Amino acid sequence: MAAADIRGRPAPPLEVQTWLTDQPDLAGKVLVVDFWATWCGPCIASIPHTNDLATRFRDDVVVVGLSNEDFGTVRSFLRRSGIEYSIGVDPMARTQTAVGVIGIPHMMVVSPDGIVRFQGQPSDLTAEILGRIVKASRRSD
Repeated sequence: MAAADIRGRPAPPLEVQTWLTDQPDLAGKVLVVDFWATWCGPCIASIPHTNDLATRFRDDVVVVGLSNEDFGTVRSFLRRSGIEYSIGVDPMARTQTAVGVIGIPHMMVVSPDGIVRFQGQPSDLTAEILGRIVKASRRSD
């Protein structure tokens, strides 16, 4: 894993300097944070998979792509990217640093109670795994 393993522990706050999309409402939702960058080939390759998860679970999940690049770089990329989920930038990399991310792409899934339930590569976050997290979150409401 290209980050500190904080599964089962409280997630750090989601720190976004600027949203490039509408700021999502996270209340009562499972949060998927995709740490990524415009220059990262594997990050770009995972966009269709992440779009699919965001669409499939849109009622229960908010997906946020979080880059530590500057606003202009990410905005230019978004025009041609096909990304269908929320995007924010934080050039200070506050959440990324708090999670201990040392390699991207890296995904973190946080249940509505604020606990990290998954960390790993985007391809490792299957619809089955995310579905189980969503189902467990509904039971704990």
